[in-house]
Amino acid sequence: FSQASRFRVNGPVLTVTLKDPMVDGSSSSSPRSKWLNLDNIRPNLHWSFQSTSKPLPKWFPSLQSLQGTVGYHYDQMKRAPTFVEGGAKFRIKGDIELDVLPTYEVKSERTTLMLQISKGAAIYGMAKFRNMALEMIRGCYQVDLPYASVGAIRVTPTWNVLRGEPTCVLEGTTGSQRTKAVINLEYQNP
Repeated sequence: FSQASRFRVNGPVLTVTLKDPMVDGSSSSSPRSKWLNLDNIRPNLHWSFQSTSKPLPKWFPSLQSLQGTVGYHYDQMKRAPTFVEGGAKFRIKGDIELDVLPTYEVKSERTTLMLQISKGAAIYGMAKFRNMALEMIRGCYQVDLPYASVGAIRVTPTWNVLRGEPTCVLEGTTGSQRTKAVINLEYQNP
């Protein structure tokens, strides 16, 4: 059986950002050696994969997709990956989906986990954890209306648990979706 067609691999992708070595004021004797230094080139490598269909349809039918990324930034970590990200999408029941998105930053040893449950594009709930502590909770509910002047109203409340700050964004969109009015109700900046 061929499992290779179920995943698409992208990478490694190399990005090079040149930095002018003369700006640093570094004391290397020859200008040529300044340009050949890896600190001045700042290489970044990214490697990612993504499923193109259900990854394990017979063993785990609710799993809809998998994705992952490994990133390496030379200026942050000389010999190890900078971050590792992953993602899995599950179909729970009908059109209800659960997204699980973990991230690990190697240098800071910080772990972030985002969980989002949604029903279509109109309703979702999200929780974000950092180092296993709840950081943020967000919800969203959209009501579609049959009017040309107001085609939809969306309410998005958010609670930043670490800062103790609630916010709520109210959006109204016209029926043609060309005009949108947004009211951002921030607790600290009303």
